[in-house]
Order: sequence, then C-alpha cells, then structure tokens
Amino acid sequence: MDSVGRIQELNQLEEQEAIDASPYFLFSYSIRSPYTKETYFRRLRLFFDTILVDGTHSRTDAITNLF
Repeated sequence: MDSVGRIQELNQLEEQEAIDASPYFLFSYSIRSPYTKETYFRRLRLFFDTILVDGTHSRTDAITNLF
C-alpha cells in the first residue's frame, strides 16, 4: 500500500473514532480551560438536577450520554 492510501485509511479511522465518541467526551474534550470546564460541568450538573433526569445520582458522563 502506498503512503497516500495509508494516510487516507488513517484519516477514515480518525473520523470514525470521532463519530463513535460519546457526547460527554466530545463536550469535555472541546473545552480547554480548566476553569471554564469546571464552570460548564457545574452548570450541566445543575441542569440535570433541575430537570430530574432518571439516575441523577449517577455520574455526569452517564447522564449526559443518556440525555
């Protein structure tokens, strides 16, 4: 296999991994600042507590993926 074909194959695999990633992972990965990340997750937990999602005592990532 030539190098161009190999690069295209790797790009397709990376795209598939991005599509398969959980919503929680995509959300947390997109935020770089630790302060901003903590603020957003605090607000997200408050939101889920407010709308009373089933299993609100679970981890935030599990609730986010459920939502």
